[in-house]
Amino acid sequence: MGQQLALYHVYDNVVLPHASLRQPVPQPLPTHGRGSATQWLRSTAAMAAGLTDQVWTLRDVLLLRVPPWPQPAGL
Repeated sequence: MGQQLALYHVYDNVVLPHASLRQPVPQPLPTHGRGSATQWLRSTAAMAAGLTDQVWTLRDVLLLRVPPWPQPAGL
């Protein structure tokens, strides 16, 4: 259960862009024939906190190799 909750928190903070955190673009960005010009930059909670500079995919999160925690000496 704890691992599922941790995955949810990572998804919510690193993968899912929040509309309230979006940033306006000074000049609309062209989409080269794929819809209207981009007026906002998507942002996640982790981006707003300065922890990352990109919106991650769930695949990126699941494939991330996390180094092991430091183990106490003498065990």
